[in-house]
Amino acid sequence: MSSENRFRANRANAQHSTGPRTPEGKAKSASNSTRHGLQCQPSTLFSQSPAEQSRFNSLREELFAQCLPHGAMELEAFERYAFSLFQSRRARSLEIDALDRYTNEPNNDSLLRALDRLFQMATQLERRADRALAELRKLQQDRYHSAEIQNEMFVSFKQQIEIPAS
Repeated sequence: MSSENRFRANRANAQHSTGPRTPEGKAKSASNSTRHGLQCQPSTLFSQSPAEQSRFNSLREELFAQCLPHGAMELEAFERYAFSLFQSRRARSLEIDALDRYTNEPNNDSLLRALDRLFQMATQLERRADRALAELRKLQQDRYHSAEIQNEMFVSFKQQIEIPAS
């Protein structure tokens, strides 16, 4: 078959497979490849598991009380930190489960590959959480230093000078 004929045949076949059309079908299709939810967006994970949403909200509230983000930039860094930490904890839990399964079947190569992949993803998520926390701390330090400079300028020159947080 020539490439032109193949092109036409592929185009004609593509008209028959347009994917799901109903909202229910689209929602089911969107979650087809979700196994553990370690690489998905929060909305996808939480729509599939309200229990996970509850656990995340508890962790987020606890972290918020400790970090006290201020402003949009700090809040964005905080949200990345909270979700990455939550996901890294989930990954470590899944890793422990995979290790238990591999311990029971030490000759199963697929379990070993799954264990290795979970270890890599947990490590990646921990690094992502560490980077987000470092960014949050840097933003907060900049804000504190800015406030100190503003106070010194006010005391020295008796005038208020606005220094942007960014």
